[in-house]
Amino acid sequence: MIRLLIADDHTVLRQALAQVLNAEPDFEIVAEAADGQQAVELTRQYKPDVAILDINMPYLNGVDATRQIMQMANPPHIIILTMSEDDEQMLEAIRAGAKGYFLKNSDISQLVTAIRAVIGGDVILDTKLAHKVINLFRGRQRHAHVAREDITEQTVDDIVLDEREVLLLRAVAQGWSNQEIANYLGRSEKTIKNQLSNLFRKLNLNNRTQAALYALKKGLITLEEVDLPNE
Repeated sequence: MIRLLIADDHTVLRQALAQVLNAEPDFEIVAEAADGQQAVELTRQYKPDVAILDINMPYLNGVDATRQIMQMANPPHIIILTMSEDDEQMLEAIRAGAKGYFLKNSDISQLVTAIRAVIGGDVILDTKLAHKVINLFRGRQRHAHVAREDITEQTVDDIVLDEREVLLLRAVAQGWSNQEIANYLGRSEKTIKNQLSNLFRKLNLNNRTQAALYALKKGLITLEEVDLPNE
């Protein structure tokens, strides 16, 4: 059973969402919150598996609530709901630790699928927003290099990434192709493809977009450097 917390200051919307999700055989609504601060307190009390947070709430917005919740021991997976397609707000939520970001007018089936998917560690976006993320930084000028002097071994979520793996993640997040990475490192394109496949498997990532979001969320690259790739 997947235990859910729902936080939204609009009572009718919150209760309607709770009713729909509670009808799923593997979902259980354990708490409802009317503001961000209450969401943090109830998360600490009930320890849900997934917390679904409205982005705009009194006392504490969804992003700030996410930051506080992520400081807890064994925090839940967080999905943000919003009426806005604001790009920066979406990326800030992901950087704060949110695993999903959905428009409130999305098909409820997408949210149901996302709840199950984030349990497995995936980052899931509303279909419309996913296309926006992929294209968000495409117009930016690509950085000329990935500075090796800035790259060191990193430990992220108890997973040790060596310098090569960190460099690969940063290069992918900056929109580099396999051939461009191969040219930069003096390796074959096939070697880079294999190394990326092994890295994605190690981090439980499915594609280059998830890798870019992972690098951003874990602080391996800055927001200004990101150039999310076209899948």
